[in-house]
Amino acid sequence: MTSIPLLQKNTVLLTLFIISITACKKDDKSTPGPTPDTSAPVITVYSPNDGDTLSISTGVALSYRITDNMSVRIVEFLTTIPGTGDTINYSVEQHNAVFLNQSTTLSLSGVSISTPVQLSIKASDEAGNTANKQITFQVIP
Repeated sequence: MTSIPLLQKNTVLLTLFIISITACKKDDKSTPGPTPDTSAPVITVYSPNDGDTLSISTGVALSYRITDNMSVRIVEFLTTIPGTGDTINYSVEQHNAVFLNQSTTLSLSGVSISTPVQLSIKASDEAGNTANKQITFQVIP
């Protein structure tokens, strides 16, 4: 019977041990991390529509939906009456919502003649992506 010298035997065992550890090592690239949010929210306005003429005797109905693939953070509204410098600011903070449906009434008191109104909507998600929408409509007293 031939015997393997101790040094060769230990070298073979060490080589097999290293191969087994290397083969069992978890590949860090196989488990991806969370996908970064690069999509901006989507703004849908149901009313008023761009170009509408509305009576302000009862206020202007504002109905909208904001959707995002991850989470809506804040929705900001700026209503401007050109030529007067009048503005109305309104915002809604919402965390961890994939969509936001809202209806409210804009009160535009003090308008005595037919006047154009610009409504700007800005929606932001938790990742800082933003979307903007602008609507211009006419109001009459």
